Order: sequence, then structure tokens, then C-alpha cells
Amino acid sequence: MAFSVSNVHYSRLALDNIVTQFFWATCFFFLLRGLRSRRPSDWALAGVAAGLSEYFYYGTRLLPLILLVFLLFVLAVHWQHARQYLSSFLLVAGSYFVGFGPLLFHFIRNPNLYFGRGASLLIWPPHSPTSFADIATAWKTIGPVFSENLLGISTHSSQDIIFYAPLLLPAEAALLVLGVALLLWHWRHPAAFLILASGLGVLLVGGTLVAYQNSVPPLINHWTPAFPAFYVALAAPVGAWTTVGQRS
Repeated sequence: MAFSVSNVHYSRLALDNIVTQFFWATCFFFLLRGLRSRRPSDWALAGVAAGLSEYFYYGTRLLPLILLVFLLFVLAVHWQHARQYLSSFLLVAGSYFVGFGPLLFHFIRNPNLYFGRGASLLIWPPHSPTSFADIATAWKTIGPVFSENLLGISTHSSQDIIFYAPLLLPAEAALLVLGVALLLWHWRHPAAFLILASGLGVLLVGGTLVAYQNSVPPLINHWTPAFPAFYVALAAPVGAWTTVGQRS
């Protein structure tokens, strides 16, 4: 990730898009370490890091939803320790609001500002489909955009007027496909599920559903919160190969 063309490019621009990935990666690090160590400090630091991310790129509005999905996953799949995990996630939530701090009061006074900008840029209004025709219309709208985003991983150049290349080199994209397959194979592992939820969530919401007027995909500047997830997936096949070599 440190030598990635796309990551280095966004890091040298005066945009706050790239800042979010630091706080997301920090949050996920302490979150996963908290599952192993069960130390309250790890859960608290995860929440504080998540709360601090609210001060930067707008795409971090997706993080609370990802953490909620991760909580539901842990409670459903690892239900034997549900009581302990529930109290720990309450600590994460409390620390989140501590990190959010004064900005939280600003959004309480102006509630439309929190999701307002994103809601105004959605290519499909958020509602439950009421008929098969509604589902077909949604697919005709969202499907081509999602397809273009997949091609933007290694084939199509970004159209965000900031970065003029695909996200990854061809060899990196091949590793990414293998890595996502490995993560899907081990989806019951909390780390694998968290990486999949964050990466696919950003690609689907920020990369697909949110777009500027008259813009065409892919808009890789919307993908920046998921950069760590992409590179964890990319590194998974290398790590698996190394582990097999050490065992043999």
C-alpha cells in the first residue's frame, strides 16, 4: 500500500479523502485486537479512532453502518460470547461519541447535514422495491455503474478528474481476485468479514450509489476509505503462500 500508485497519488493532494483510511485502519486494528485481548482499552481506542474519522472525508458516514453490520455478524456467528461482545461494542459506541466530540453537537443542531449531501447525490433513491418492475428499474440504473466500477479496478481509468488511471496494476488485480476469494472462503473469521464488509460496502455505496451530476464511473476518489481493505485482500494470497511454505 505504501508504494501503490493510486494511494501515493491521493496522499500528495490537498484532499481529505485519503485521511479517512488511516482512522478506519486504526479502528479495525483495535477492534480485531479487542476480540483477542478482551481489553477495554482496545475497544475504547477503536471507538475513538472511528469518531475522529468524522472530522474528515464525507465517506466516513458509512463507518457506523459497517460497525453495526460487524456487530450483528459477531452476535450471530460467535453467539457463545455474545454477552461479552455486546458490552464491548457499547464501549465502542460510547468512545465513538467521545471522538466525535464537538462536531456531534453541530450535527444534532443541523441533522440534515449529516446524510444530506450523500442523499442528494444518490443515483437511486433509498426505498424498498415494491414490484418486479421496480427491481428491474433499479438494476438497469445500478448494474451498469457497478460493472464499470469493477472494470475500474484494473482496466478503465478513473473519471474523478483527480486520478487518471485504474486503481491497480494487472498483477495486483489478479492478487486482489485471489484475495477476495480467500476472504469469502473464510468469511466466518471476524477479520475476513470486516475486510469484506468495508471494501464491498464502500465500492457499492460510495463508488456506485453516490455520484456527481453528469459524472461517469469509476470515481476512485470515492473509494479511498476502502484502500486498506483492498490491499489486505491483495496481500492475503501472498500471506497464505508464505504460511504454506513455512509449514512445509
